[in-house]
Amino acid sequence: MSGVAFATRDELVAQLVAQCWPHEALAGDVSGARANAERTVERLESRGVSFTADARGTGRIDLYAANLALKARKGAPCDPAWPAWQETIRRNLRALEQGPHHVTFTLRREWHLLPQDSPRSLVLRLPLPLEARERPADLSVRLLQSAGALLSQTRADGRVELRLAPEAARAPVIAEVTFSCVAGDTAQALDDAAPLASVNEWIEEPDRLWLAEKEGRIARSTRLDAVAAELTRECEAVAHTRGSSATTIDFARAAWARIFARFVFGDLHHAALGSAAPLEVLWDAPVVDCTLGASLLIALCRARGIPARLVSGYLLTPGLPSRHSWAEVLIAPGRWAPMDVNCWDPAGGDLLDPYGATFFGRVDARLTCEIAPRQFTGWGSARAPAAWVKLLEMQEGGLTQTIRDAHTHAVATREWAHVTLRGPQR
Repeated sequence: MSGVAFATRDELVAQLVAQCWPHEALAGDVSGARANAERTVERLESRGVSFTADARGTGRIDLYAANLALKARKGAPCDPAWPAWQETIRRNLRALEQGPHHVTFTLRREWHLLPQDSPRSLVLRLPLPLEARERPADLSVRLLQSAGALLSQTRADGRVELRLAPEAARAPVIAEVTFSCVAGDTAQALDDAAPLASVNEWIEEPDRLWLAEKEGRIARSTRLDAVAAELTRECEAVAHTRGSSATTIDFARAAWARIFARFVFGDLHHAALGSAAPLEVLWDAPVVDCTLGASLLIALCRARGIPARLVSGYLLTPGLPSRHSWAEVLIAPGRWAPMDVNCWDPAGGDLLDPYGATFFGRVDARLTCEIAPRQFTGWGSARAPAAWVKLLEMQEGGLTQTIRDAHTHAVATREWAHVTLRGPQR
């Protein structure tokens, strides 16, 4: 995968603006933000991150490799764009107070890779927050393209499902969902966590679902089991020095620290991991994204017998909402603690940095749309590319995320998200 070039120069510049200088662009200095991004691309080229020509002669670059070339651990030499990127993330984390807020969320989604010449109707889905979390209200769904092909529209927990006539697949389908909700910090007290040694005794039967050895990318392996055993010994030794027994939080903290120390948080090509034991392969790679970082934490917890699960949804940063995934770990009966390794970026991989444990036991305001494996939106009739790449761009006061086929560059899906902050809940 590393030999394939994905993004054009303009696409890389647009993504750098969204990552490193979005607030400048939102404030009206678009030309200044683009100039900073252009200079960053020039520095990348001078360091050997080069563009290659595709079959049509268009210069393309591995977007993920370009992003990783900018990053560095705290204290290490870095590109001038990296501190700007970190400050953007820190500013986003400070954007909302911790209390609950009224928000209006809009998502416009395009589906491009649809089954052709199939007699079956199309089933396409738009995400909604789970009722038990944010409880959406004032729901509005519009079919912006292929509206005449709509057969039915149904709402379920976590999604809206659109059923369209087969001929709708001849062109991209575009739909938009808007709703309001109250969202705020999710936190779990980490004191008085359950003892690690007796974890199997207090797990309730429904929670054993989240001990599965194989669930999508989450897969236990010989190596991860060995790492989990090593982490158990480490946290038991630490607990012994303080005169107590190791707890589930001790283990989760040890796993969190190991992931921080071993990996850089960024994007990587999932197809390169294979499907048999993807996390086994990942352990030798230097990079994890939000989904794989959460999956590693979950797999390590499960290897120690602690239920853990993958949660997905959308960050609610005004102007920069985006799709995201994180983990939840069962630290005691009925007590799920959120954990998001995404804070590697603002902390520069330093656990002692003020941001190093920002999302250990809490997460900021976000929509929760999926809790795998039961509550899951999925692709419906749309086809996911075997290998894909994600591109970001600021548009219309929101953030656009495009998923493309890594080999053909064809657009698979494109979605634009926008958040309007209505104010704190009184």
